[in-house]
Amino acid sequence: PDTVVDPLLKGKQTWEECHTLAMNNKDGPLQNEWFRWEDKFDNTTDDVIEESYCYFLPDCATETPSGCAPFAGAPCVAGPSTEDCEEPVLQTCEPAKWDEDGLHWTCLSASGYETVSAYTDGTTKLPKGTTCQTGNGKDDECSTWLWSDGKDDHTEPKIAKVTCGDTAWESTNPDLLLKTDDTEPVDILPDGNDGVCSCIPLKISDESLNDPGLSLICDQAIDTSVGITNGNGCVLLCDGHFVMYIECYKGKWKDTSS
Repeated sequence: PDTVVDPLLKGKQTWEECHTLAMNNKDGPLQNEWFRWEDKFDNTTDDVIEESYCYFLPDCATETPSGCAPFAGAPCVAGPSTEDCEEPVLQTCEPAKWDEDGLHWTCLSASGYETVSAYTDGTTKLPKGTTCQTGNGKDDECSTWLWSDGKDDHTEPKIAKVTCGDTAWESTNPDLLLKTDDTEPVDILPDGNDGVCSCIPLKISDESLNDPGLSLICDQAIDTSVGITNGNGCVLLCDGHFVMYIECYKGKWKDTSS
């Protein structure tokens, strides 16, 4: 009968293929504890030689280079064939806490190709390298957040961007002053604030307030010198007919009845 040849034995190998082959045979006829892979390239002759060598070893005094994964273009790699070279996924960052008034966090895995939720069961941490931003694009920026330099001539949208670091969330947009305007400011990071975006007070003109046909009925009494503030909502009536319900929604005053 025809002999079935492992496809990894055919042609030039990568170090990952050599390692996989060693792992697959560590308990078989080619029993081994270590592997060593070498990349041979010789262009000093008329015929360019490109070859790779994969060795199965009973032991190995030195790993070259250090660690299992090589640097780019490494000519050789050695290491234990009994261990998977996948680095363990470190889960270092606390999950986000959902807030109905927030812009919310949208996240990508460390690879940048998969979406992940920042909102877990409340105890499961997110992996190092996870990146997140508030909202779903430019339309979800928070106009009332401040730039660190105090100026307002920046062209980029005010979107909070963070990455999961070695121990906690870290801002990747230092130009934004990511703190709430509370008496004791809170950092706008996934584990501290769900991207809650406040509105600047909405001033109502004296002309509108004194119009006999208009009525403004608010959930809380308003200071007419200040206007409608965060946490308050108002119904606007015209000749007794409902017109709109005004409240702060994701940093903007909107008619949320529609």
